[in-house]
Amino acid sequence: MRRVSVFVALVLVASSAFAAAPAGYERMVLSIAPSYAMCARFSRYDTRLYVFNDGAATRREVCLGDDCQRLPARKAVTINGPLTTNPLPAFIYVPSEQADRVHMKLMVESTNHGINDRAFTEIPIIRESEFKQRIQVLGVRVDDGFRVTLRVYGLDIPDGALSTMRIYDMATDELLYQQIYGFQHFPNAPSVAMECDIGVIGWWIAGRDLRVEVESSSDDARIYAFVSTTDNATQRFTTITPK
Repeated sequence: MRRVSVFVALVLVASSAFAAAPAGYERMVLSIAPSYAMCARFSRYDTRLYVFNDGAATRREVCLGDDCQRLPARKAVTINGPLTTNPLPAFIYVPSEQADRVHMKLMVESTNHGINDRAFTEIPIIRESEFKQRIQVLGVRVDDGFRVTLRVYGLDIPDGALSTMRIYDMATDELLYQQIYGFQHFPNAPSVAMECDIGVIGWWIAGRDLRVEVESSSDDARIYAFVSTTDNATQRFTTITPK
């Protein structure tokens, strides 16, 4: 992990890139890889991965993409990333026997130039078991002054797979809107589909409690989805996950 700033020394070992988890490893998805991005409205988002090994020193490497390291016991690590104009997800591979002892948090620090305001928000690290054909996200709201983004991740999905977003009124279960999305594919990362701002869909979804359903086009196309709601003034945001 060449981009790592470390609280403790780590042993860097050679590795090769892989996508499907090799024998003895659990594959997880970082919803955004460690990085920082300069965005609209003078905002900046720094995504950092925190790792703590609460067990014995790992006998095998933990790998973020094709950068791999052994983790010492009872030590904490912070992984930062480079400037990017297109924040993307990434796979991380943890030895199966250590998966329950290696604790990870993916945090985003948001700042807004000129306001001297910052905030910290956790974003999902997703296990393979959380990918399903249909996902439900409850309690989504569209209000003035906020942008509401839907992110959909596809795990090993076949070419041509699609996802459908359906928006329902939670009180009446009325279908308010639906849209079909294709996926963009990336090397050594899950595929991604996105609705940048649900709020631009129309006035009739504003001010309601919404259920957002996302369904893939086949049972061999497993997906995960979550929503982020961002204050346009401060750039602070919250996440709404299907858990």
